[in-house]
Amino acid sequence: MEVERTPIEGQFTCGHCQLEWRQSYDVVRWTGYEGDVHEMYFRRTVPVPPPRLGQRCPRCGSLDVAWLDASFLPRRAARPVKPVVSSRWSTPEPARATLRFFTRAAHQREPLTRRFP
Repeated sequence: MEVERTPIEGQFTCGHCQLEWRQSYDVVRWTGYEGDVHEMYFRRTVPVPPPRLGQRCPRCGSLDVAWLDASFLPRRAARPVKPVVSSRWSTPEPARATLRFFTRAAHQREPLTRRFP
């Protein structure tokens, strides 16, 4: 009886809210005496059901989740980090809305006087 332990990473995509996430599993495969192949999935040394049996979306709870073995996919490049601006005067003013229903009411607008530190 030959036992094989393989780490895999599954990529899940929710069909309802389009959330994507990845989870890593350890798969233990062995061949029984009659030639049958058996698999067990582990997450952090705890046995779990296979990912292809069904997952719930952590955001919306939907069962419409697609599964893909992510070990064949290239890793995403890290997003560049935007610098943190410490001064509130150096940030540009946001563009004013041009449509009337997007404009603020008179009591929601900023006062015309400016206070300096």
